[in-house]
Amino acid sequence: MRRNKLKIWSISALAIMIIITGIGAYNARNITIDYNFENYFPKEDSSFHDYDEFKKDFSADKEFILIGLKNNKGIFDTSFLRKIQQLGNELKTKDNIHYLVSPCHECHSYKIAGISNFEKTPCISFTNQLKDSIKVYQNKKLIGSIFSSNGKAVTVFLSTPKKLNKSAGDKLLSDIRNTLDKFKFNETHVSGRIVTTSYYTDKLGSELFLFFCISALLVSIFLWYSFKSLWGVLIPLTIVIFSIVWTVIIMNLTGKNFDLLMIMLPTIVFVVGMSDLIHFLNRFLDELRQGKEKLQAIKVSFKEVGLATFLTSSTTSIGFFSLTIVEITPVKEFGIYSGTSVIVAYVLTFVMLPLFLIILPAPRNLIEGKRKEKWESSLSKAYSFVFKKKKAIYLAFAVITLLSLAAINNLSINNYLLEDLKESDPIKKDYRFFEHNFSGVRPFEMELTTGPESKNIFDFETANEIQKIENYLQTNYTKKGLGFIISPLDPIKYLYSIKHNNNFDYFKLPTKEKTYKNQLFLVKKLAKDNNNSFVTTDSLKARISGKTGDLGSLVLKKENEKLMRFVQDSINQSLVTVNLTGPALLVDKTNENLSSNILLGLLLAFTVIAIIIGLVYKTWIVVVISMLVNTIPLMIVAGIMYLLNFDIKISTSLIFTLAFGIAVDDTIHMLSKLKILLRKGMPLMDALKASYLSTGKAIIVTSIILCAGFLSLTFSTFISMQTMGLLISITLLVAVLVDLTLLPLLLAAFKKKIK
Repeated sequence: MRRNKLKIWSISALAIMIIITGIGAYNARNITIDYNFENYFPKEDSSFHDYDEFKKDFSADKEFILIGLKNNKGIFDTSFLRKIQQLGNELKTKDNIHYLVSPCHECHSYKIAGISNFEKTPCISFTNQLKDSIKVYQNKKLIGSIFSSNGKAVTVFLSTPKKLNKSAGDKLLSDIRNTLDKFKFNETHVSGRIVTTSYYTDKLGSELFLFFCISALLVSIFLWYSFKSLWGVLIPLTIVIFSIVWTVIIMNLTGKNFDLLMIMLPTIVFVVGMSDLIHFLNRFLDELRQGKEKLQAIKVSFKEVGLATFLTSSTTSIGFFSLTIVEITPVKEFGIYSGTSVIVAYVLTFVMLPLFLIILPAPRNLIEGKRKEKWESSLSKAYSFVFKKKKAIYLAFAVITLLSLAAINNLSINNYLLEDLKESDPIKKDYRFFEHNFSGVRPFEMELTTGPESKNIFDFETANEIQKIENYLQTNYTKKGLGFIISPLDPIKYLYSIKHNNNFDYFKLPTKEKTYKNQLFLVKKLAKDNNNSFVTTDSLKARISGKTGDLGSLVLKKENEKLMRFVQDSINQSLVTVNLTGPALLVDKTNENLSSNILLGLLLAFTVIAIIIGLVYKTWIVVVISMLVNTIPLMIVAGIMYLLNFDIKISTSLIFTLAFGIAVDDTIHMLSKLKILLRKGMPLMDALKASYLSTGKAIIVTSIILCAGFLSLTFSTFISMQTMGLLISITLLVAVLVDLTLLPLLLAAFKKKIK
């Protein structure tokens, strides 16, 4: 009777949980995918606030889409140019296109119209192709910006509103691509923030589903291998899926959407949550094999596995929560929600699993089979092998660890734009097209501020100091120099060249102050609003923009340091001061700051986990051994990173904190079993072997599941996901090898200090 009531109560409790979960899942059905690279900027850093002010000062309400057009016959082909003209005329009619720059529309070619107009004009007149080509290639401002240096490609610039929403951005891209399809150019390429955001958002959605399916499949395969029973597959799988759903419900309630990091969450819940379940089920089945009743087996499992799984869930969540000290919002939020998901999985395991075990009969083949004897035989041989080869194991880990430490010193902090995408990716191909045919794709932004001895940016002496900076950027900044430079001084130079019959040799500042002031007066008279995005209204600040190749943050950091040394040594700071800014620079700074933040987070996780282990096991030697065996895998993986030529960046920095929090679980499970047996009065060496045999299977199975689960990330389109999946899996694999070899040896070596 009592058993029937308990079964009915369990069914009712499970039904209530299912109903609540269903309601929460329904309300969370519209949770979205969000991708905005600016979220990764360090919001608390002064450089971010400088960039924020920079955007306000220089008309940051617009952005650009670039259209690259290639003609195999060359760009000065009348039919090709006519198509560009028709394309531009049609694109101008589309919603959310403010203005258009192309060879056949406005471009960096100026004329004076009458006495009150100073405007951009088309670079192509259609009357004399030879004359047009000579004029274009004499104008250095056009080469690498509108026209490629090889004469095969041109760029069309489209100005659009800043931060269009997803639907408006997708419609605009569809309009552009449909229009391009009409004209049958030899090659077309489209690039810009809207393009990247739309692509990433769509990919993140498909990969979220992909990771879920692959994780579920891999976990199911390993559960079947471990238990050879639907009972052993469906119960854990159901509980883990509930854990994922509850995590999504929490995200929805707190207003969080999925992003590039958060799409890993289902995989993390699958593999980390499964660890608790397998340890509980193994303990439960062991108790049944010893002849205990089902309820008694559940109680013993709850008591003996409960503390260990509580500690492992705590250490794993601490590893994730330590990411909250990182000053990057997506990383901080990933740490919060990942840590929360581990807690959710733990709670649901110890609430739902007993309910399922009470309701469903345990399969007899798992209780009466000989699989456990096979595992014990294999583990017993492994245990003997470890102690027979003690010296070899010590030597092997010592040599590998020392080599890894040497390699760590050679790791570099480096990143590239769109490095997340493979070379075969269509977005990356477009990116490479603009990089190879034009000045580059990496944006360069410099802010100029007048000094105490300058009235404004256009003072003659100040302008000449700015010209020195421009000259340096054109000739000394990187091997090729900065391309597509746009400066507040350009209109003055254009006007000066126009006064000399459009001779581009005169595209420069007049050397005489009187002539300069006359040109400046005409510029202000003829084009009052021409430079509003490059000079503030009070003319006390200005910007220089340009493009360079994507050489990597490591190279460009050195180039920026050389540039600032030149400014310090050669520019009169009382006339103008210089500040480098822009999104590319902030991305570099983010990567640089993240490395130190992650190190602090890892130290925090080390400290907290060490304190927890110390409080539970009450002996310092266990703390030291635990930290040592879980530090070695991190050092080895850092060495592997060097061998595989992986740089330190956001994705690779996260690996160490995530892997440490998860890897320490196996150590805790073995130590927990050892402590239980020691309390029962068993001698340490006997208790150590019994712990090894008892927890060995669960440690191996859960580690395989963890590795397989994270390896599912290698199916990602994004290289950062692939790298994280591969390196975390390697770390966990090394960690289980250390736990099954070095850990028992160290515990035995200090047996007199362990009670």
